[in-house]
This record gives sequence, structure tokens and C-alpha cells, in this order.
Amino acid sequence: MNSGIGGYRLALSLRLTRGPSRLTLLKIAVMRRMILGFALLSIACGSESPTSATLQTASVVGTWDYTAHLSYADGGSCVAVSLSSISLDTAMTRQANQVGGNVSATVSGTNVGFGRRTDMACQYLGTVDATSISLTAPACQAFTATVRCFNGVLSEITMNGGTLTASVKGGTMEGTQTETYNVKTVSTGVGAGAFTIAYSFSATRR
Repeated sequence: MNSGIGGYRLALSLRLTRGPSRLTLLKIAVMRRMILGFALLSIACGSESPTSATLQTASVVGTWDYTAHLSYADGGSCVAVSLSSISLDTAMTRQANQVGGNVSATVSGTNVGFGRRTDMACQYLGTVDATSISLTAPACQAFTATVRCFNGVLSEITMNGGTLTASVKGGTMEGTQTETYNVKTVSTGVGAGAFTIAYSFSATRR
């Protein structure tokens, strides 16, 4: 009888000292993983500062002045041939507004030989990120000028579009600007093709 009771007590003692069951250990492991996951998520979210979006966009607001140096003139019109044989530098001004990464700018310039005046301003739209800007201009009727070709033909040119791309660093920009023009012979009013001119520039903000 005593041996039976002793055996029962021993079995009970072994059960009590075995520790947590497999199910209990599994639950503990799952809880630990969930706690670790929440902690990592909290750290990741906390690392995003409120100004992180702002830091990814450079500010280009203001008035920018630059001299556009002719890189090339390409096209089938006599105007392109005439321009490609001369050094064409144009004093340019860009007035830029910005909302987030979206930019609108008014670009104007002066070049007597090319018939360009300050009132011939064209609108550009585009985007800016932390280090670069990219703008595009639609057709601009405001820029219509008369140019005499090397062969004496008088041609009317109208800007048909443009692009502007540049790197941005503080108050400076360096990049390229292209403009495409439609050409019409003044004496006949007949279209005489189109041409594209490209400039390089380094701009500074006032």
C-alpha cells in the first residue's frame, strides 16, 4: 500500500517538475516574435522625420539669370545654317514658382541678332527633385521674330516648343536648354521647315 502511494507521489512530482508544455512554449515563441516585429516596425516608422519629403526636393523659387551659349543649330531651314556659323549668346532670365516638386517658370531673353526681346516670354512646366530640374515648354506664339538668312532671305520664326534640364545645387544651376522653331518665308508666307537650337548655361539665383 505504501509503495503504491509512494509511486503515485513520485509520478505527481515528476509531472510538476517537467516545466511548460510544448503548446505553452509555442505560444511564448509566437508572442516574442510578435513583440519583436512591433518593435522593429516602430523603429522604422519613427525614423521617418516630418521633413523627409521636403529634403527630397530642391527649392528653385525665384529669379535666375544666365547666359545661354549656343551649342548647335540643326534643321533644314536657312536660319539653322546661318545660326550654326555664328556665336550666339543670349542673356536669359527665368522666373520660377514651385509647389512641392512641381515647377512653373517664365523664360525670357535678349538677343538682337536673333530678334529676341524681353517681352517674348514663354511658359515652362515641369518637376524638380533633390538635385535636378526638368521643364518643357509648349508652342509659344509670344516668341515670333524675323531673321535674315545668310543668303538674304527674310524668314519669320515662331517657337514651337522647348526643354530645359539642369542640375541644381543651392543657388546655382547648370544644364542645357533647347528650342524648336517653325520657319516661314516672309515674301511668300510659305512654310520653310523647322530647326532646333540647343544652349548650355550656368544660372545663378538673385
